[in-house]
Amino acid sequence: MFLQYGGPDGEAAAALRYLSQRYAMPYEKGKAVLNDVGTEELGHFEIIGAIVHQLTRNLTPQEIEDSGFGPYYIDHTTGVWPQAAGGIPLNACEFQSKGDPITDLFEDLAAEQKARLTYDNILRVVKDPEVCDPIRFLREREIIHFQRFGEAKSTYTSKKIKELFLEISVVLFSIRFSFCFIRYSR
Repeated sequence: MFLQYGGPDGEAAAALRYLSQRYAMPYEKGKAVLNDVGTEELGHFEIIGAIVHQLTRNLTPQEIEDSGFGPYYIDHTTGVWPQAAGGIPLNACEFQSKGDPITDLFEDLAAEQKARLTYDNILRVVKDPEVCDPIRFLREREIIHFQRFGEAKSTYTSKKIKELFLEISVVLFSIRFSFCFIRYSR
């Protein structure tokens, strides 16, 4: 669970990624998608934090020792702190904001697939329905986010293609006009 709270493919990194990328997104629909999904990821961060808290708040010393939770417990007791499953704390090196819409949207598509896979892995290991039900919900949202980022990429690509065709048309018109001008000026 900690992986989805503070890991590189977790909810905090996703929220920070998308909310940071929106500033460089050159078109409004893309900004709106990044803002909406980034805000939703903050809600997912809260859900995962609540699950982690519910799973750890009443651990006995023996359960802490048996589960391998000891090193975390020594640092944070049962406080919820953003770190990866291996104990590495959340940091900004775990997400990208390059300022290029295509690069950032591909980064986002990959991030959503990695989050979906992590939820799949959690569902393979965890059998408690009180944990699995919200995890299934979060997994479904990752699929929706992937689709929304795909639509944003397609929209942006279509706009760029139209702009390119317009530029080509202007250049071709200019060339044609130049040839006509040269031909009639002789």
